[in-house]
Amino acid sequence: MVKHFQKTCAALILWFSLIILAMVGLPDAHSSTIPRFTPDAASTEISDWMASSEAMEDAVTEFVTRFYRECLDREPDPEGLAGWVNGMKNGWVTGGELAEGFILSPEFINMNVSDETFLTILYRAFFDRQPDLEGFNGWLSALGQGMSRASVLEGFIRSSEFAELCRRYGIPPYRMDRIEAFVTRFYHECLNRAPDPSGLAGWVNGLKNGWVTGGELARGFILSPEFTSRDVSNEAFLTILYEAFFDRVPDTVGFNGWLSALEKGMSRAAVLESFIRSEEFAALCAGYGIIAVRGGTEPPGACADISGEWQMTQTLTISCCAEGYCETETESISETGYIDQDGCTIDYAYYEPGFGGGTLVGTIDGNDIRMTLNLISDDPDISFYENTIDFRGTVQGNRIDINGSGRLRGGSQGVTVVCDVTTTLVLTRSTMASLSDVEPDDASVGPLPSTFFRRGMEIIQAIGH
Repeated sequence: MVKHFQKTCAALILWFSLIILAMVGLPDAHSSTIPRFTPDAASTEISDWMASSEAMEDAVTEFVTRFYRECLDREPDPEGLAGWVNGMKNGWVTGGELAEGFILSPEFINMNVSDETFLTILYRAFFDRQPDLEGFNGWLSALGQGMSRASVLEGFIRSSEFAELCRRYGIPPYRMDRIEAFVTRFYHECLNRAPDPSGLAGWVNGLKNGWVTGGELARGFILSPEFTSRDVSNEAFLTILYEAFFDRVPDTVGFNGWLSALEKGMSRAAVLESFIRSEEFAALCAGYGIIAVRGGTEPPGACADISGEWQMTQTLTISCCAEGYCETETESISETGYIDQDGCTIDYAYYEPGFGGGTLVGTIDGNDIRMTLNLISDDPDISFYENTIDFRGTVQGNRIDINGSGRLRGGSQGVTVVCDVTTTLVLTRSTMASLSDVEPDDASVGPLPSTFFRRGMEIIQAIGH
């Protein structure tokens, strides 16, 4: 165990180094109890997920019925079914809360099922499929080592698979706070998909800490390659802006005015800026407790220019503990890379199938840099459910000093690992030239070539297996 952990710790350090550089009271389900619900302050956001229609009621009824069958192995009683359906229709109950109500109910607990049966029920009820061998064995090992069933349940509720199942039925998987709801609606309105966990966490963290404004988030979505690659028409583009920024359908006069401007040559970026600086968008952001624009204005040149070629020197210290054994390692890395700056926001994503990656989001405010890094791994033997590192930096001409810290918590081969990470980076610009002076074909994608990241992940996977 110690030997394996020592290798894993060292490999994790290398992986984190390369990525950082590369990215600078429950209701009872029993029939004798009818669920009683009270709306709370979050019900408005939740109810927005649902359309008031007969089709929606049928979908919710089907969703609740499958939990009776999969979890309690029986048909629903009319009163219990009606109570759950009414709660979900009115946005008072989420999919996750219903799931907890069944799995933590006395009726289910009194079934006294084995760990194997417990997991099989979760897979069928939460993922609508049979267990995969690798995932099943991982959860079974965790239960055998002392993880509570409540913790396993929470893992299933927070999974992307359960979120997708809920959305198939038009049901929110869990209760979102205001800022999470704000970010989620941009994923749905702009990208026409559910948020990925790491991207959602990065944006939410940035908004909550004041590193990102509503306008900066909006630019991050509308100017992203994912959105631009959709190649939507001008009409569709404007409709998306109205729905995402104003939470309404377009009015005829305004819509036709913007459409005419686009057809006469106004850029979509200019239209976007007008929507960001509108009173309606400011009011929408205020409703979620978010600032629309920083200080009311974000004029050109309000942030330092950090584009160009940089020599990057990093010192990374990571202290990891597993099963009572702890180890601290320090790594120093020096590399050269390019930074391609786009305004005052930082929004960088790296992903390679089979290996992993992460997202880095933040802002440059004058000479101050604030960023949040969220890491992900594709290796089934290496997973993290806490994966955030926060950074603060200062630009001083051709030098940037950055400090970062965070906690990573997860598992490797069934062993829980907790790592505290601290890092310092010094970036020195080798030339005053920005990337605007560099031929596109000569510029690297991110501060490090992808081969460095790939090699780090190869080492992780070799140790994991």
